[in-house]
Amino acid sequence: MAEQKYNLTPDDKVTPVMVYTTTSMYWGDVITKKTIRVGGWLRTDSAPLILELKNAQTLILGAGKPISLSYQQIFFPLDKISAFHVMPTVKEELYYDPTEKNRVMLPVTVFIGLFRFNGHMRISTMTTPGNVLELAKEPFMTIFDIEISHPSLPQGGVVSVPFAVVKRTEALWGINNAPQ
Repeated sequence: MAEQKYNLTPDDKVTPVMVYTTTSMYWGDVITKKTIRVGGWLRTDSAPLILELKNAQTLILGAGKPISLSYQQIFFPLDKISAFHVMPTVKEELYYDPTEKNRVMLPVTVFIGLFRFNGHMRISTMTTPGNVLELAKEPFMTIFDIEISHPSLPQGGVVSVPFAVVKRTEALWGINNAPQ
């Protein structure tokens, strides 16, 4: 069990996560209080200024051959994180009420560097995707039902997660079937 390799307090928990920058992806463990819903953590006031990832693996996907590295710890300034989600094996509750009226799930393709996130943006039926992106106050937005891939690394497969947070201003947003 992951908790055994860390010195935790009784109210701590370990959650495996994935972190993306425009050129790399990292995976490892974060330690938070048990009350934190880690998948949406970066959208809250309790988000750290520096995210510590323990037992971290990385895949750097720049020009040329991918580079794989390991770290006991790696630290990310929050403003350098482009996307974040819990590992697909972690189950967390949805961050919205699916029965809420006047909401729609728009199919989107979000590009962060060369990473492609195919998913859905949840917005009000009274607004447009452009308004949501322009007027949002938080740096991170949640997208849902996502398949993540890297077109230049097809052997890497697809990572499927129920939701992720992406930095709104670092992403290119392709909207499919949007109201005009």
